Amino acid sequence: MPVKLQVFKEGADEGEPADYLFEQDRITIGRGNNNDLTLPDQKVSTDHAEIRHEEGTYLLNDRDSKNKTYVDGRRVGETEPYVLESGDVFRVGDFKIEFAPLFMPSSEQTAYAKEREDDNPFGKEARRLASALEGLAETYKFVPEDERDESVAAAVEEHLDPEITGEEGVQRALELLASGASSEGKRGGIQSSGVDETGEAAPVLDTLLESVSRMIRIPNHFWREFTGETLNHPPEKEALYDADADELRERLLGDHVSEADRRERLAHLSEAVDSLVAHNMAMLAGYKKSVMVGSEELLRRVNPTQAVRETDAAGEGMMGMFFGGGKSVELSALHDEWKSLFYGEWGELESELFRPTYIDAYVDRMAQTWDLDKAELLEADEG
Repeated sequence: MPVKLQVFKEGADEGEPADYLFEQDRITIGRGNNNDLTLPDQKVSTDHAEIRHEEGTYLLNDRDSKNKTYVDGRRVGETEPYVLESGDVFRVGDFKIEFAPLFMPSSEQTAYAKEREDDNPFGKEARRLASALEGLAETYKFVPEDERDESVAAAVEEHLDPEITGEEGVQRALELLASGASSEGKRGGIQSSGVDETGEAAPVLDTLLESVSRMIRIPNHFWREFTGETLNHPPEKEALYDADADELRERLLGDHVSEADRRERLAHLSEAVDSLVAHNMAMLAGYKKSVMVGSEELLRRVNPTQAVRETDAAGEGMMGMFFGGGKSVELSALHDEWKSLFYGEWGELESELFRPTYIDAYVDRMAQTWDLDKAELLEADEG
């Protein structure tokens, strides 16, 4: 289940909060580069805290850190982990971190579901469907407006196996979703072809199909643009990535599609949506690792020792000019500057050199998507 951690830094250098998304069941937090969330500050221990997802519950625990972990002034982990709820804020060093699962049933909903589970045989599956729809709605908000409809339609196409959607029980569920029927249930709605009783296309299903057909193409487009190569899918899945909404409807809901084929195609569609979620997480992970590894390799290549040896007596060699010292640069000064960068926290380099450019490019794109002036978007964010 995706989780968002919003991180605030307190103090003189306090800046805008940063959002981090995670999908794994264990999220480690600390100053060390091996953590899932790296916080470059001396008040944060190398391995400071962790969040674990166990049986639908998120547990916050301290990892025997020097300065400990706190929620509302109360120390965490002295006797047992702290059970996190959406909106909880905990403190790690000078950082405040707000916890927000992207979708989670409330305790009241959970209790009701358990109470009714034995009475209603569809309860478990309905809860899963509700969570899936909540996740779809939340992800929809983060996709650029000009891409979201095509994207969600493409994802639905790959994951909604036509054989499953042809089942009578699934058809009834789709009818309820499309018509907004109450618990009393007015039968009617859509047929396997995706049209209602009047022969008009069901608008809800149309929107879903169009959105999914666009959404599942995103990883393919990114891969082709970034690597110059084309992803090759197995023949039985390839049609998903080229289908528009009408083709997707026919592929999933056509009367000619057997139940076995429909189930298989829905499974393929589900895999494509999972790939999109993985794509978003992989982009964040790729950015983080590229900054860390790239910075380290760059500094390794400009190790000043050999360059200074080749510098003339006036100190006007390449490394002297690189560090801006000109004739006054000495080997010891170069080493001090180089070592402070090479052995420092990569997160400091990232926030100082890389993140501003990344954010600037991101704001440019979002301003275009929302048809706003960049300055207006920044002002709105500050407000």
